[in-house]
Amino acid sequence: MLRNKIFIAQFLLIAFIGVLHITALELYWYWVFPWFDILVHFLGGLWATLISLWFFFESGYVKVKRRVRNISLVAFFTIFFVAIGWEVFEFLAGVPIVGDFAVDTTIDLIIGTLGALMAWIYYTSN
Repeated sequence: MLRNKIFIAQFLLIAFIGVLHITALELYWYWVFPWFDILVHFLGGLWATLISLWFFFESGYVKVKRRVRNISLVAFFTIFFVAIGWEVFEFLAGVPIVGDFAVDTTIDLIIGTLGALMAWIYYTSN
């Protein structure tokens, strides 16, 4: 597990996201820098997809053949459920929305999907 490139990449990424998020909360970066939320959604989509790809194709817990079609399906369904789930969580938790909720949510979903696409590109090229 610790020798797997994908596992190591996603582990380092989630640690980085955690440090960014805690720092952002302490220093109010989400409110000071309007683009910061976009960065975190991109990295979150990247991480969620990487960990799913590792789980389904590298971990040995699930036996799925490593084909582009299967990789694409895992990446798509991961980002679909994680991104929508996160937006529902933000709404229910009362995370303050600056401006239009629909526009903010749409941008978050698109950016998370771009993160997932980056994970797909990284994974299929290795």
